[in-house]
Amino acid sequence: MVSGLLALSSCGTPQPTTQETTLQGNVFASATAGGAPVQGARVTASLGDATQSAITGPDGRFSLKLNAARAAQAFTLTVEPPARSNLYASTYANVPLEAYRSPYGAAGELSIYLGTTRPSAALPGAAPRRGCVTGTVQDTNGQPVASNALAVVPVSGGQRVPRPLYDNCATEFSAIPNLAAAFATLPQPGETGLVIYGGSRVVRTDAQGRYLLPVQTTQNLNAVSGAMWAGNFDGGEESETSASVFWSKFQYLPEVPVFTSGATDTRDITLEDFDPATNPRVTTQPIRYDAAAVDKPTGAIFDVLTSPAFEPAITSGTFPLGQYYTLNPAGSHDLRVVKLAEGNVAQNVTVETSLFRSSADGQTATGTSSFTAWRDGNNLGDALTADFIGIPAPQTPGQEEEGASRTPTLSWNGVERAKTYAVGLYRLTETGATPVWVGYTTNTSVQVPLTLEANADYVWQVSTDDSTELLDYIGKDPLRAEAARWKSAGTLKARGPQSVLNTWRGQVAAGVVQATGQVPQRFELPGAAYQRLQETGYRSADSQEFIFKTGN
Repeated sequence: MVSGLLALSSCGTPQPTTQETTLQGNVFASATAGGAPVQGARVTASLGDATQSAITGPDGRFSLKLNAARAAQAFTLTVEPPARSNLYASTYANVPLEAYRSPYGAAGELSIYLGTTRPSAALPGAAPRRGCVTGTVQDTNGQPVASNALAVVPVSGGQRVPRPLYDNCATEFSAIPNLAAAFATLPQPGETGLVIYGGSRVVRTDAQGRYLLPVQTTQNLNAVSGAMWAGNFDGGEESETSASVFWSKFQYLPEVPVFTSGATDTRDITLEDFDPATNPRVTTQPIRYDAAAVDKPTGAIFDVLTSPAFEPAITSGTFPLGQYYTLNPAGSHDLRVVKLAEGNVAQNVTVETSLFRSSADGQTATGTSSFTAWRDGNNLGDALTADFIGIPAPQTPGQEEEGASRTPTLSWNGVERAKTYAVGLYRLTETGATPVWVGYTTNTSVQVPLTLEANADYVWQVSTDDSTELLDYIGKDPLRAEAARWKSAGTLKARGPQSVLNTWRGQVAAGVVQATGQVPQRFELPGAAYQRLQETGYRSADSQEFIFKTGN
């Protein structure tokens, strides 16, 4: 009898086959639209065979308890905004559960930001305060530099217009003609008499070589400080397969304070030659290109565009240094850049290169792969190779597909070195593209959790990079990610930027610039991979845009 009891006890207590997990957090509107809590959003979580939904309260709060099989190791979270909120939905697929489980059994906090379809919404803040910088831009011979007033493409797109001239510091921004052209962050080839403050506010000189540059802030500050750059963006070289444009003359002022009480400070600027052969403040950065990982269908065209820029400090913006274009994806360039003192690690020269793939007739963009590297005083001038990652290839719904499912599963071919795929779905109308949903996954397919409109046109695109983990996207503002993917439509000869989604991203970028003063970068997160970018560089890719029409 005793031996029987011992045998029975040796079997142990049966272990539970299910576990209770709590997923909790808050839902906010895009930070670039104010970041307010979202009330009435539906949050749905799936873990194993368990699915639960909740509606967020006035503080945007949600809490979900799921009783799922213990073997379940990843969950999927979808957030749908309330109707008529001008927000769009998000899905995070196959999120590792362990990252959100605390020692006490409850999950950690999730902060979800929903993008808005109205990217130009103003951020709340103090009443605008303004100050101005004025002066004369002089050439190397002491003569005033008058701008040639070339028409440029504003960040928000639209017609080409000359950059604005300001008559006095008291003029309201809304009364200034061509204000949007002040936020065209890239100088356009051939422009002269430019003055840039903080990397993003661009004005031109008048016929007498004078400039007036207003600086406005919604922060309650009596003064702001930023770096300034001035010069002529009309230097360059050209051949049958390549072209370049860079500053012929320049000047850099590392710190220019602006008092925001309506005061005007005077800064006269004398230009120097932007030539490494004659100016010790200028040097070269060699770069070569490697597109072996990018599929090239028969007849496809590759355009490669490299844009070096100078980053004088974290808070002083970025100053473009040039644009270098080639049709040869195995070619190379010697980039003219600002020389950094040996050992200087506080400043960087950023080298961003995009490979635009187009159809044989050059009329259809079929994807983009980009590479970014940073050079400081320790490695500026060292050999650099832009080794692009592959471009994801959308599969279903197919290009121009008719009668597609109203609850489609989007699928694509994966690429090596990709960390996470970000998939965007947009409604197409006569006025452009409006975002409907964005999903993040490590798989090569994801189901849209919404029922789309019947007989309606949509466009979708998948993007990826070699650094951003799935967890990094949680808590990231999707609008800032959209803005960071915008590419200037005014660059040399590259065919890639002209697209309906790039037009939308330009509108988003314009809103972010007006709210923050800068277009964000794609790699803003504090993830572990980003700490190694100085050594490894950063690679990203955007697929071709696929258009489909839903059925009944």
